[in-house]
Amino acid sequence: MTIMSASNLKDILKDEIRCTNELLELLYKEREALTGKDPDIVRQVAVDKQQTAGQLEFLSRQRAELLSRLGFGIGLEALDRAIDAQTQDTGLATLRNKLLVILEQCKKQNQINGSILDGSQRGIRKALDILRGQTGSSETYTKSGNTTHGSQSCALTKA
Repeated sequence: MTIMSASNLKDILKDEIRCTNELLELLYKEREALTGKDPDIVRQVAVDKQQTAGQLEFLSRQRAELLSRLGFGIGLEALDRAIDAQTQDTGLATLRNKLLVILEQCKKQNQINGSILDGSQRGIRKALDILRGQTGSSETYTKSGNTTHGSQSCALTKA
């Protein structure tokens, strides 16, 4: 790989790290908004996350195109091959590792946020069941082993 190619790859990785850090910050902000129950902030963070994810996707395509053009293929394995092909320390391995660490943090925070959302949805379903006069839901299994959800009805009012 030429010095110019290594420099281009380094720039792309730096941009990916910057963008991934932005995504991580948005995920933290989303967690705060979810626990604070502010739907306006949740909506705005969702829009910001979508834009940042789009930027990350663009940068990832740029990296893949560069690596492919240089004959390394695409994906993280291609990045590893490009780093291994370096004859001098360009800092690419350090940048790759930093990117992977931040991506893992994003994955964990996204799972936490998903759990918060799931818990909120369960609470809302329970409240709606109570309002509908359904006293509880029971989970049973069919012959094929699938689960079915039933509910016992106890009307709160009659027409």
